[in-house]
Amino acid sequence: MNGRAWILGWLAAGLVLAGAAPARAQSDAGTVVVMGEATLTRAPDVARVVVVVEARDRSPQAAQGRAAAEMTGVHAALRQAGIGEDALRTLSYDLEPEYDYVKDRRELRDYLARNRIEVRVDAIPRVGEIVDVAVGAGATSVDSLSFDVKDRRAIEREALTAAVADAWARAQAAASGVGRTVDRVLR
Repeated sequence: MNGRAWILGWLAAGLVLAGAAPARAQSDAGTVVVMGEATLTRAPDVARVVVVVEARDRSPQAAQGRAAAEMTGVHAALRQAGIGEDALRTLSYDLEPEYDYVKDRRELRDYLARNRIEVRVDAIPRVGEIVDVAVGAGATSVDSLSFDVKDRRAIEREALTAAVADAWARAQAAASGVGRTVDRVLR
């Protein structure tokens, strides 16, 4: 998104031309079909950082225990940095064996436990600090970073309203080209 959140709204509408003959069941006489578009650009006001803790051990229980202990430390450090519990969300937890192949034989090397959480950062300027806190507390990698807007639904409604206005203006322009005006929206 290049540091910007955008919403695209569109609408296809059939509009009836004023003064047109009544539409017959099988006919589109007197209608114009248009599509309206609107693109809204807003600066992001929320970031989502996915951090990962990985732990390996010969024992699945030990790998799992180490990953859980590390993630507990990451959670505590993030909360101490001002990230609320409602801004932390577990995305996945995996435990899987890892193998080496020696002379066409599969040999167990160890177990990998992986825990992924999403951290919502409501203050964009703090993103770097929050990543540093998570890594400093034991996160082994940062899986992704994305930017968005908090009130996406309101912006989507605004884009839809603008797209409808654009469709109406396009219909009026098309009707004007044949000496007519738009009477109403059919659908």
